[in-house]
Amino acid sequence: MSVSEYDISLGDVRLSRHFCASDLACRDESSLVLADLRLIRLLESLWNFMKCSSVCVLTGYVTPSYGKRLGMSENSPHLEGMAADILCRGADGGIIPAKYVLCSLEGLGHSGGAAYISPESVHVDVDGLKLWFGESGGGKPLRSFRRYYKMPLVMPYEEPSSRVCPGSCGEGVLWLQTALNQCGFSVIPDGRFGEKTLAALTGFQERAGLVPDGIAGVRTRAALCADGISRF
Repeated sequence: MSVSEYDISLGDVRLSRHFCASDLACRDESSLVLADLRLIRLLESLWNFMKCSSVCVLTGYVTPSYGKRLGMSENSPHLEGMAADILCRGADGGIIPAKYVLCSLEGLGHSGGAAYISPESVHVDVDGLKLWFGESGGGKPLRSFRRYYKMPLVMPYEEPSSRVCPGSCGEGVLWLQTALNQCGFSVIPDGRFGEKTLAALTGFQERAGLVPDGIAGVRTRAALCADGISRF
């Protein structure tokens, strides 16, 4: 179980480089905080991926009593410490538009929930259901934020100048993993070329009519770029 319980009346607890338990505390000023560490890892990854100066948690954990007052569903992941509504600021301090944050979550291979709340804020959760929604809210979930917004994925990594293959590691693999995510695959960008990256790459190569050799050479990288990659 990745959900942990914290009593911040006994002192705050640092959960990661940028987040403490108090950042996810309920707005009813309860001292009890539930936090899913998968959510914290995702928020950290988003911070690094978008080169944020801050990621503000507008709503994190919500106690059952406060959730009832808000009219929140009994099944809301906020009640389990699995969700956060966030606002992100870039390196210049400006607010990053929600659509860019949602597309970046796609680039990270996020396989949980994500939704547009306002032009400046988004909802993200790790309850295990891949349900993505844009401005229209309810209705049919989206398959891709990038296609919904008709925009290329933000790519914070340099395209490698040499081929990337199984066993490779570093920024070249991060570029490949992020590019595969924008093409509809789901790979956690960890900079290590393992079995999941190999499966996604060969799947892409087959779909693109390339030899599925599991090596990201010149032709494969060009095919990935043709799908609409842009850099900061």
